[in-house]
Amino acid sequence: MLTLVLGGAASGKSAYAESLVLKTGLPRYYLATMQVWDAECAARVEKHRKMRAQKQFETLECPLHLDRLALPGRGTVLLESDLLKVMTACTEGTLADTEVKFSDGAAACVILASGGYPVAYEKGKPITGLVDGQLPDEPNVTVYHSGTTITEDGQLVTNGGRVLGVTATAPGLPRAISIAYEAAEHIHFDKLHKRTDIGMRALKALAEKE
Repeated sequence: MLTLVLGGAASGKSAYAESLVLKTGLPRYYLATMQVWDAECAARVEKHRKMRAQKQFETLECPLHLDRLALPGRGTVLLESDLLKVMTACTEGTLADTEVKFSDGAAACVILASGGYPVAYEKGKPITGLVDGQLPDEPNVTVYHSGTTITEDGQLVTNGGRVLGVTATAPGLPRAISIAYEAAEHIHFDKLHKRTDIGMRALKALAEKE
C-alpha cells in the first residue's frame, strides 16, 4: 500500500506521516530532501535527525539526484517531496513508462496568511484579484489554495491560516522570488499577512559561493 501525505511547510504533515509509519512495525527510513544553505538550516536538519532517531527512524539525506539513491529493500520510507506524478505512476504500475524530469530553473513560493496566524485568525474574508482561483495573464505563476473555500453565492473567501501559496518559476532564484512577490501584490483580503524574507537565506548562500 502506498500512502501519500502532502502539505505546506510546518503544516504537520511530517508528524502525521510518522504516526502512520509507527503503526506498521516495519523498519523505518526517512528520506529528507532539504538543501542546507547555512548554519541555521544545518542546525534544523540535525535537530530533526535526532528527533527521528528517537522513533527508530534512519534518516537518508538526499537533497539532489533522488534517482541515484539506493533505498533499503524492505521497510517504510517517508519522502519529503511533492512527487504526485511519480507516486501516481507507482500506484498504477506505469513507473517504467513515466518520464521524470528535473528543471534547471528555480521556484519561489510566498504564503499569504490570515492576520493573527498561527495563534488566532478570522475566516470568511473575501479574496479579490483571482479569476477561477488563479492570477490572469501570469503564465509563470501558480496560486495554490490551502485555506480557502467558496460560499454559497460563489464568493472565494479565506478559510484557514495559510490561505494561498503564490508560486513563481524562473530561470534563476532571484527572478523567481521577484515574480512571486510582484504577483502576490495583485491578491487582496482583509488582514492579509506575508513574510518579506522568502528565499533570502538561499540567495545569501548562493552569493557566498560565487
